[in-house]
Amino acid sequence: CALQIASYVRHEYAFNTHLDRDGRVYRLVHLRPRGPDGDPYWTVFHNTTLISQVRREVPGLESAFKMFARAMWVQHGDQSRQGMTCFADTAFIDHLSYAAVEGDPREILRRPGSAMVTVSFARSLFGNADPIGQTVSVDYKWGVKGEWVIQGLLQDNPETTSKQLAVDFITISRPSSMDELWTEPWFPTTWSWVVLQGGVKPEDLYPTLDVIAEGYVDEGEKGLPTQLRLQPFNQIYLRSETDYGVRARQGIYGDINDLRLFVS
Repeated sequence: CALQIASYVRHEYAFNTHLDRDGRVYRLVHLRPRGPDGDPYWTVFHNTTLISQVRREVPGLESAFKMFARAMWVQHGDQSRQGMTCFADTAFIDHLSYAAVEGDPREILRRPGSAMVTVSFARSLFGNADPIGQTVSVDYKWGVKGEWVIQGLLQDNPETTSKQLAVDFITISRPSSMDELWTEPWFPTTWSWVVLQGGVKPEDLYPTLDVIAEGYVDEGEKGLPTQLRLQPFNQIYLRSETDYGVRARQGIYGDINDLRLFVS
């Protein structure tokens, strides 16, 4: 029984650690002063200008970037498959370790109009045909629409990967139709990430982050407590938005996460 519990704990705390091997990448989470029910709540979806200000004003950062990932339909000819489709800043591929089967993501994805897919997603969409050089299209809401050429293959995501990080399709080539989504100040749809310099601890940054947080609340929330905090990769799966002591409205899913932590 003790061995089973130990194995379970190791499994739960292994989530996403393969993506951040040196433990310096954190997700930015924001405590908003007032939700629909009047209580404070944590959110991982940010005003899209926030990360630019964090990158500019917070000392101790090596990099900061954002990503947008949703389940979308990817089409090739008369075939289409739904997969986790990710649009990201260049730093995303520089700092997260997505293993490749064919090609180097840091080189391939810098090519304009290029994309990479996982082995299983390629097999699902293209069958036995070689996916390299194939053109695919995406037509989603919010201006996410365009065509990309598959120029590399990623390994399938380990089972210890959180849903929105388990990408099936990834590109850093965003069509101009996405400009509003990516830059509109009050269109909170992206996740934001920071990479700490060596030796820097998250708490070293909190005083500066909290000053910045005060500028990203609604007019009626001015003066109420607000915070920006850094969430380690392994807590994204275990706690998600329930982190830092403020319970999100997640129903049974929040209860399951709390049970995981209790067992651990």
